[in-house]
Amino acid sequence: MSRRGRAAALPDAPHQRPAVLEKDGLVVQHRDAQGMMRSYDFGALPVPEAFQRSLASLYVVKCAPGGGWGSIETSEAHWYLVRPFTEFLAGLDDVPPDVDRLTTTHWNAWRLSLPPRPNGYSKYASVAGLLQLDPRLAQPVREAMAGQ
Repeated sequence: MSRRGRAAALPDAPHQRPAVLEKDGLVVQHRDAQGMMRSYDFGALPVPEAFQRSLASLYVVKCAPGGGWGSIETSEAHWYLVRPFTEFLAGLDDVPPDVDRLTTTHWNAWRLSLPPRPNGYSKYASVAGLLQLDPRLAQPVREAMAGQ
């Protein structure tokens, strides 16, 4: 309503929020409330494409309005934690093809590879929190994540 009690003029076309996930399904664009934008290319991660797509879809959930990551700083901080995790997985003999094939062996090996520093736990907790959003993540892996 205007100050005079009249209905405000509506735009000619309906407003649509820009897409978070680009057409190829591997690039996520995070736009925060301040209008800042950052793109994350999951196709550049050294894991199989199915794993890349799963991580991208989890990022979409977190970067969407109300998803928990309200700022570029937050999504960027998680990006810099997810990337080394995928690099670790890529160096394994049995690289999991997707999140649903991640095992407790993979998870525990990565956890033990982290330096015994205070930021080692934040890396662990951040990646675990993201992966646990995927309902396909095996229950034993969830339990291994929760037990540390």
